[in-house]
Amino acid sequence: MEVTIELLFFISAKIKDFLQGFYTSSGKPGQGKEFKYAKRIQSLAHRESVELVAELDDLVAYDDENEKLAEHIEKNCQRY
Repeated sequence: MEVTIELLFFISAKIKDFLQGFYTSSGKPGQGKEFKYAKRIQSLAHRESVELVAELDDLVAYDDENEKLAEHIEKNCQRY
């Protein structure tokens, strides 16, 4: 697969959408959504951590179309 600028922009947009939009149920009544990666991103912004680990299963669960993206990441993990 040839990596083009358009493909990189597409991948960036998909990953950004996933990181901003993925949530789980907090499990507590009245608490609602818990954005799993929001705290991790905030920790990066405050320089409290130096890496962001995202689970590929979450990526696929967020959007079925992300299955190809998850496979691409898995095959080229050093790039990501």
